[in-house]
Amino acid sequence: MKENIPRSALAGAASMALILVLLSCAVQKPLWGDLDTGLTLSYRATGDSPIKYQHNASTTQELEMMGYPVKTVSDVDMAFSFVATDRQGDDLSLHITLDHFFLDISNPPQSFSPDTSHLAGKTFTMGLSSQGKESSLSEAESLTYARGPGSTSSLKTFFDASFPDLPTTPITIGGTWPSADNVTSNDSNTKIHLAIDWINLLEGTAVVDSRECVKISSKASGIMEGSGTDPGLGSFTFRGDITGSATWFFAYKEGVLAGSKVEFASNIEIVNPMGNMPVKWATTSKTRRVE
Repeated sequence: MKENIPRSALAGAASMALILVLLSCAVQKPLWGDLDTGLTLSYRATGDSPIKYQHNASTTQELEMMGYPVKTVSDVDMAFSFVATDRQGDDLSLHITLDHFFLDISNPPQSFSPDTSHLAGKTFTMGLSSQGKESSLSEAESLTYARGPGSTSSLKTFFDASFPDLPTTPITIGGTWPSADNVTSNDSNTKIHLAIDWINLLEGTAVVDSRECVKISSKASGIMEGSGTDPGLGSFTFRGDITGSATWFFAYKEGVLAGSKVEFASNIEIVNPMGNMPVKWATTSKTRRVE
């Protein structure tokens, strides 16, 4: 004769079975979510193997001085790698090694390449939040090089906004999110402040170097302003509106940037004792992950 099992026991068993099913589903769902319900994008790569990047940038500046056109082109060739340690709160600690850094400044018919050989192999540490906010760049700021007579710059300029900002909530294809960069660089004779607002669009998926990525396109607008001194101009201030665009790829399963292309343009007005001077400024930079 069968024993009568209390209904309460049956209900408890059914509840336990449901909990086990839910836990099983939760375990199987990846950290990054999925395209249907929304991807959770975050910087999270950690490990002992360095992640390597190649960065190239070209900046053009055009103005008229005493009725003569002056065009200056600056080209940067930089390779670096990093190892990310465990998080400290929301931040990864990136231990960065500069593999090489070359700079060429052309002002036809002259060309100048400052000595940057002392920077090869230099290391520094910076913070990076899961959503892409850079921090703790004092060590990068201490790594300087001479751009010319009486003018020095630091590596901080290249890492202030080097990682694109990610959305703070899960996102599906076609979704958008805002972000902002607000950075200041202090060279030996010029202070530059950039305040840029971005609108980012998740366009879709792509495969970059065998890695599953999402493709993001971004539009930017903001201001560039600052002040400084120059042997030919004396003391000066400047300000201009800035517009830009970017296309970048994020390997969402690894939590790392796979590559990006960023373009900016600005019409700047320089004010100095000699009068106002309009300047056209444009820059294009490319960053790609390398093996």
